[in-house]
Amino acid sequence: METTEPQPNGAPTLTHRPFARALREARIAEKLTGPQLAEAIGVSPQQISHVECGANKPSLETYEKLVRLMPSLATAQKPRKMRKQRKPYERRALDTSPTSQEKAAPPLVGGGYAGAIAEVKAAKKGIANLEAAVKKAKERLRVAISRADAEHRKMLAALST
Repeated sequence: METTEPQPNGAPTLTHRPFARALREARIAEKLTGPQLAEAIGVSPQQISHVECGANKPSLETYEKLVRLMPSLATAQKPRKMRKQRKPYERRALDTSPTSQEKAAPPLVGGGYAGAIAEVKAAKKGIANLEAAVKKAKERLRVAISRADAEHRKMLAALST
């Protein structure tokens, strides 16, 4: 059974997580509020609250930031099975092999509005290239069909004579 001890606001906190307890004690010792700590390490106040009450474990990056800010946490029992937090662009898609269009697309240099404009221009250029390739393929197909039709007519003429 989990033991609880009340927080100042009367809500229970989980004390079966040594790191959660150590984090809360270190934060109070440093005279930081939850939101101040969250701002200092670049996470949301809710995330700090969830780690302090033992509901969530910090990611590896968050843990390292906490230890850098409050070295006393380095001696606390480290949470188990922390994972490296992936950035959205690092997440794996179902198909990780790039298509020929993705290989040909130039990397974007800027961000914000200029980057968006560059991305649109690159997409339009890619669409224009695709349209040109489709047009060439249609023309080759038309030529191949007309040749096959001519061959077919020759064979019919040879059979009828």
